[in-house]
Amino acid sequence: MERPNENLFSYLRWRGDLSFAADPLNEVDALAFAVFSYLDYSAVSDGLDLKSAAAVVKKTMVSPRTSLVGRLEALEQAAQTPRFSGVTVSHYKTIHDEAQGMQFAAVTFRLPTGGVVIAYRGTDDTLIGWEEDCRIGYAPVIPAQKEAAYYAREVCDAFPRVPVWITGHSKGGNLAVFAGAYLLARQQKRLVTVYNNDGPGFSARFLAGDGYRAVAPKVRKFLPESSIVGAFLESETESHIIESSGVAINQHDPLTWQISGSHLVAAAERSSFGRHSDAVIDGWLETLSDSDRKKLTELVVTVGVPVSDAGGKVRAVVLLHSPVQGMREAAWEGIRILILSCVVAMVLVFVLSMLFSWKFTKPLNKMRLVAEKMSEHDYTERCNIDQKDEIGQLAQTLDGLGERLLEADQASKKLEQLRRDFIANISHELRTPVTVIRGSLEALCDRIVTEPQEVEDYHRQMLAETLFLQRLINDLLDLSRLQNTDFPIEKEPVNLCDVVQDVVRSSQRLGQQKNITIQLSLDTPVYIIEGDYGRLRQMLLIFLDNSIKFSPEQSKIEVTLLGSRLTVTDHGCGVKQEELPHVFDRFYKTRGETNKSGSGLGLAISKQISERHGIGLTMTSIPGEATSVVLQLPPALKKGSTD
Repeated sequence: MERPNENLFSYLRWRGDLSFAADPLNEVDALAFAVFSYLDYSAVSDGLDLKSAAAVVKKTMVSPRTSLVGRLEALEQAAQTPRFSGVTVSHYKTIHDEAQGMQFAAVTFRLPTGGVVIAYRGTDDTLIGWEEDCRIGYAPVIPAQKEAAYYAREVCDAFPRVPVWITGHSKGGNLAVFAGAYLLARQQKRLVTVYNNDGPGFSARFLAGDGYRAVAPKVRKFLPESSIVGAFLESETESHIIESSGVAINQHDPLTWQISGSHLVAAAERSSFGRHSDAVIDGWLETLSDSDRKKLTELVVTVGVPVSDAGGKVRAVVLLHSPVQGMREAAWEGIRILILSCVVAMVLVFVLSMLFSWKFTKPLNKMRLVAEKMSEHDYTERCNIDQKDEIGQLAQTLDGLGERLLEADQASKKLEQLRRDFIANISHELRTPVTVIRGSLEALCDRIVTEPQEVEDYHRQMLAETLFLQRLINDLLDLSRLQNTDFPIEKEPVNLCDVVQDVVRSSQRLGQQKNITIQLSLDTPVYIIEGDYGRLRQMLLIFLDNSIKFSPEQSKIEVTLLGSRLTVTDHGCGVKQEELPHVFDRFYKTRGETNKSGSGLGLAISKQISERHGIGLTMTSIPGEATSVVLQLPPALKKGSTD
């Protein structure tokens, strides 16, 4: 029984009721999207469904060719089916660049299941497109291929983590394979299939490349029985020969391809016409000289005459080409004569007008630009006009205004930053001494400490903390006003060992709630440096406070002085390697539940204090094992220097 004449329209009528979820994208769907890519979606907004897109395309189509009418009808029919109704249009791009000799168009269709289909258009009816088709035969890479690769990467980045199909017809099929070969490795992993519908092949160099080798298993190439375009050049991909209702070169039209169910109908082999065409094209390419290739790329006037059979059906086209280089030169010669005549007639007036215009407008334009910059809060631009007239005086006044505005802007930003730093420092630094005082008071009130000497020590400790708190507040106020190298620090010979012991005593009370033991090891009882006792105590208290905060219960913190190296080590959660370079930055906080309450200022303040005392400060950490703050102390003062 003879099979009915089925085509793409038949598929849309008979198979359009199946959703992409029920029946995943197949070779006929890919052919349909390739057909749709020939239409102009310039006026279509991203995300518009096919039905709405078809209406816009139809409305904006100007003097449509017969081939485009058929493709529009296919789009309109597809939009009415349940299968394609949920498809949306996105990322349409079209380029006609005479300078590069590039004709390119591509559109992306987003499936309701989440995947995307990138469809590349074949050659349009412009001379640029046909010239580019000729260059595919001998050029290593044509501009449209490069653009196709860029476009595919852009779309894959725009739709991450979803499957991708690439399709195209004629030159679009070639672009589809090229784009798939030059996807990034992570993007190629999401590539499902590349459909090359009667597209020309590639040079041997391209076929030997790593990109093509990677994508080749995913490429499916379809050729009608009498294909000319698809058999052009080499291709290592096995071709699927299919039947077509068209005759000879008319088989290139995808609307003539035979379809059965969800598949293209396979043909037994290439027709005699197709085999003969292959031999003619191969022989022509082998004999093509450099001069002949040049002729393919030069500008020509082309006249086409259709050849029809007795029934009036077009069977072939005769194209006549004639170079227009001589016509172009003659036209340019006439233009040059005309321009020369105009220049000779107007040269004196032009020169004089330009001189006067330049003299008056140049300084005014410069001042206008400076004023515009000032209105945009950019006070660094200057006129730099040296004229002894009213314009020069105005320019100097404007420059002076810019200087004063710049100073005022910098002062305003500095004051705002100082205000913010002041508030942040207050909220962070008041917490530790208040906690120490509270802990001492609770110990006394709960009669945990009853020995008279211990009670007195606690009282003295609270007094010391209160005095330190008072000094801390005063110092923070000074820091908010003077955060620069001129900020005064009262330095005197200080025994750093006394400071360390003082801080350890205070911190032991802080650690009692978590049963944390602070182990102190000093290789010397005296290490004299020039410094501020309160500031050094503040710095060390910050380190021990952080160690207690991030240490687990019943753990141990080691404070060790060995030579000129003072180390505070805890065994808490630690700091990740990528965070270590930033721990001393202002407002920086490590990520973790333990550090939610921190302000991110403590280590930044300690860093400033260490720099003022010439102390090198670093942090090392092995997450989950140990974290150490290492202070490289300046050389100890000689005993006589303390007198």
